[in-house]
Amino acid sequence: TRNSHYWVSNENRLELFEPHIRDRGGVLIGVGTDQNYLFAGWAKSDVLILMDFDQAISELHHVYGIFFADHATPAAFVEGWSDAHVAEVQAKIAAKFPEPGLQKRIQRAYKTARGTVFARLKKVQRHLKKLNVANFLENQDQYDHVRDLWAKRRVVALRGDLTANGTMLAIGK
Repeated sequence: TRNSHYWVSNENRLELFEPHIRDRGGVLIGVGTDQNYLFAGWAKSDVLILMDFDQAISELHHVYGIFFADHATPAAFVEGWSDAHVAEVQAKIAAKFPEPGLQKRIQRAYKTARGTVFARLKKVQRHLKKLNVANFLENQDQYDHVRDLWAKRRVVALRGDLTANGTMLAIGK
């Protein structure tokens, strides 16, 4: 990863996808982080496979999973990424991932990405609100859908490389 992690999407016009994926259902295979949750809410995906060539991104998705489990509303989900909740989230990571190596990697991903994720979620929230585009950061039904995917264990986060030969075959199997 050339010592860089792409903790958030750099795409700023995600709303352009919404009319093309609305209510499609099915399996959503996505690369990266935050945009996949927007897409899953819009598409009403049945399964969400989150993949990235960077293992740290997969580990960050485990933190997203904690947030979806612990926060019943979009507002609480976004607020959970703020400075005020760092110690609480770190304790939840420690409890959910007791294996020391994995816990350390997930804690590092959270610590490094938290501020960037919080800023990104707020930016996307403001942008889509201005455009009047419903999304999981504002719309309770979409949020509940994405949250339910996590609760039903229908979200898989893994390391994968679309430029390699085996990733899509392995996902298919």
